[in-house]
Amino acid sequence: MEQRFVLLLVCLCSFMAVAEPVAWDGTAKSWLTRGSEHFQIHYPQGEQYEETALQALDLAETVHKQLIPFFGTVPATKTQLVLVDDFDISNGWATFSPFPQIRLFSSPPQDINGLENNDEWMAALIRHEYVHILHMEMARGIPANGRKVFGRLPFFFPHALTPPLFIEGLAVYFETNPTLGIGRLQSNFYEMQMRAEVRSGEFDELGEAVASLREWPYGKHYLYGAYFIDYLVRTYGEQQLQRYLQQYSKQILPYIMQNDVARTVFGKNFAQLWDDFRKDMLVRFAADPEQTYVEGRSIADSGFRTQATTVLDDRLFVNYANDEDRAELRVYPTDSNAQAADGEFLTYTKGITDLDVNAEGVIAASRRISYSSGRLENDIFIWQNSDWTRLTSEQRLRKVRWLPEGELLVASRMVAGISELYLLNLSGEMSLLWRGVAGDVLGDFDVSPDGLSIAASIKRPDQGWNLELFSIADHVWTPLTNSLSIESAPEYTPDGSLLFTADYDGVFNIYLRTSEGDVSQITQVESGAFSPRWRDGSVVYQQYTVTGYQLREIPMLSALPPALTVTDVPIGMHNYPNPVLISANSSDAEPYSPLKTVRPYYWLPAWEITDTNSRVGLQTGGMDALGRHMYSLLLLRDVKQDVWEGSAFYSYDPRWTLSWDRSHSYRFPFSEVLDPIVIRDDTVRGERNYLLRGIEDQLSLSAGLSYSNKSLVRAPEDITIVGPRDLSQGLAGLALTFDNRETYLQSTGVGWGHKIEIVAETNDLLESAYKGEQYQADWQYSFNIAGRHSLTLSAAGGWADDTAGTFILGGLPPQEDLQRFGRDELSLSGYQQGAAIGHFYDRERIKFSAWLGRIEDNWDVWPIGAGDVSLSLYAESGAAWFRGQDRKALPAVGMELSIEALIGYRLILPIKAGVAYGIDDTLGETQTYLRTAWYY
Repeated sequence: MEQRFVLLLVCLCSFMAVAEPVAWDGTAKSWLTRGSEHFQIHYPQGEQYEETALQALDLAETVHKQLIPFFGTVPATKTQLVLVDDFDISNGWATFSPFPQIRLFSSPPQDINGLENNDEWMAALIRHEYVHILHMEMARGIPANGRKVFGRLPFFFPHALTPPLFIEGLAVYFETNPTLGIGRLQSNFYEMQMRAEVRSGEFDELGEAVASLREWPYGKHYLYGAYFIDYLVRTYGEQQLQRYLQQYSKQILPYIMQNDVARTVFGKNFAQLWDDFRKDMLVRFAADPEQTYVEGRSIADSGFRTQATTVLDDRLFVNYANDEDRAELRVYPTDSNAQAADGEFLTYTKGITDLDVNAEGVIAASRRISYSSGRLENDIFIWQNSDWTRLTSEQRLRKVRWLPEGELLVASRMVAGISELYLLNLSGEMSLLWRGVAGDVLGDFDVSPDGLSIAASIKRPDQGWNLELFSIADHVWTPLTNSLSIESAPEYTPDGSLLFTADYDGVFNIYLRTSEGDVSQITQVESGAFSPRWRDGSVVYQQYTVTGYQLREIPMLSALPPALTVTDVPIGMHNYPNPVLISANSSDAEPYSPLKTVRPYYWLPAWEITDTNSRVGLQTGGMDALGRHMYSLLLLRDVKQDVWEGSAFYSYDPRWTLSWDRSHSYRFPFSEVLDPIVIRDDTVRGERNYLLRGIEDQLSLSAGLSYSNKSLVRAPEDITIVGPRDLSQGLAGLALTFDNRETYLQSTGVGWGHKIEIVAETNDLLESAYKGEQYQADWQYSFNIAGRHSLTLSAAGGWADDTAGTFILGGLPPQEDLQRFGRDELSLSGYQQGAAIGHFYDRERIKFSAWLGRIEDNWDVWPIGAGDVSLSLYAESGAAWFRGQDRKALPAVGMELSIEALIGYRLILPIKAGVAYGIDDTLGETQTYLRTAWYY
């Protein structure tokens, strides 16, 4: 039996995965670069981005000076900042691989989610992400010296090999400024989430917080991590936290040494520290037995996110998305006896983030659409007569409200970080109502019953969130509130009063403000109440719970409880100081060049020893700052067989890919003691994707080529070779693909949708031993079944000219199932590879995957954990035949148990154990297997 040994000087983790490229269309067609002492920033050309880029450099140099005394390590190269305006969401990311880089989303947060608690969005974003860079760069001793020899391999970044709980917790801790009251650790939203965790009685164990995958609250490693780091600082001091980071920076076995270093610095391992932390949280967020609550009744199942809602008379429209089924638009009529009713189904939806309905029952919705170019942007759609119509195209309109007459709409958008308000007619024509200045952030808004004004939640420069009134006729803003609290989600009542959400007492509740300025409190909840809607004398709102958000309804009583009758709104202004303390002395703008960052940054030694081979070599790769140019190169020398092997890959955007691979196979005609027959296999593939796009980029046309050459390298002297010594096949073709499949975070496999692909290829454009054409078609459909299960039907078929190559069926997946061009080998479980060969083939499958349960736990802080468990049952049949032959079907059945292994805290690696049974008496066999979903 052949034994194989492989040594790669890299741990199993996902850091070497390349970050996403910037969008190839939209605002960013031309790019500029500026530099400072420690940073370079790349940004789209245009006046609207120039000011932000200059400010970002000033902020970055300021943050650098503030953080370096704690972290101590300056990145070896300038940190690459990339300012993008491709997303209608607020986010950013940072990575050390292959060089220190930060992606800055220019879109400030508009909603309450913890991120809203900032003095200035770009300042908060840069501070958080640069903490990651300085944290990851920390290295001493062998790790630091290892970088000098092998480059930027994850193994030599000890802090990259720690739980995200610690990484994000440290960044949230340093983004927080208690003096100014900014950052997530100072936000009432984060306090609400931790309060719910503690009082639920289900406070996470350490392993559960480390394995933050799908359980609510999403992104819990930020939440638990922030409070855990804060606890360590409060208990042991910031100096001890710094000492821990420095001690861990020199570990050559970083995964293994975390508890040892913790014991050295804190006197306890992380399990003991976590137990102390849990006790501290239980005391800090203990329930007050004297506190009374005023909450509404439940009217709909809870979801994991706040749902887009709107009301017409007594009907509540809800875009219900639970992250395990296809999203639906439902309507809930008034029913005082209803508890968690299902509501009436109206239509399926996708990506809806905001809703409004006019007096005629016509619904306007803002939908978030993901484009193949990399953009994620909102547009307005109209639902009328049970059908959706797109009103705008690529206009980035996030929130929408009808004017009372039902013929015009008001919508908001944000471009280059600047908030805007537009008036739209039903032809999609837009006219500008208002454009803010840098630092103005427009949140939720509503139109008054008389249609003359707009009430909005707005954040002004250097201030917090207040309510203001906008005159549609005069285009003038008038302040309604001036408080130190966060006020959001205004909703008009028929008499002109305003419902809204505020955290006046540290808890988000629903309030009512009359036209005279009197404020009454409507709810007094334990967690938080958001997104109020007026419905026929009552208030519908969404209440945060430990299992998600829940729709609730509370009547508007003629006499509210005395404690809630009138609220004294705290008055004051934040007047945040300018976060820029240092002028970056930016260089002049120059056209962006990928050559400055695209060089290789690591050298990965590799060797492989088998009974036949002894391979040694190096792997390297790189990318440019925009992520458009990405490449990898592996070069191997087989010293036993005296041959070279390797592979190379290059991509430009998602549109262009080019790959090359060389390998060798060995045949022993007499005995493995004698010299083998050596056959070299060279393969070149290239694709140009998205030649044409349509239907929200679900339909696309691609072109591709595949060239392979098998050649005889050598053979024993006493072997006579008959026939050609090499065989080549060159195919070029087109593929038309329609793919509207949807995946849901809580579901197994594909949640719903079709994929249809038709591929036509010819042998006559490239050098090939074959001639003629070949065609293949593939269809898949996943049913929208309730719960976390999935059911998929699929069928594939192909036909080729007599002079073209053959199709080969057999073997366990994947074979070449996932390959688009040059595919001639397809799997058929329960049969050996090559069980069926011909110029025609078909294959049909049905697969049901049942979600069995969720572990979502990690083994302490060791880099091994587990996620979901599922069981799949499938049946399939396939056949391949030549012209003039009868089609012989080869049926099979099988089952597969899948357990998600969580490797290195980040890599979800499904481990699959299965059995396949080929039913055919002659060719069928029973195949058992244990493998990962990363096929190789």
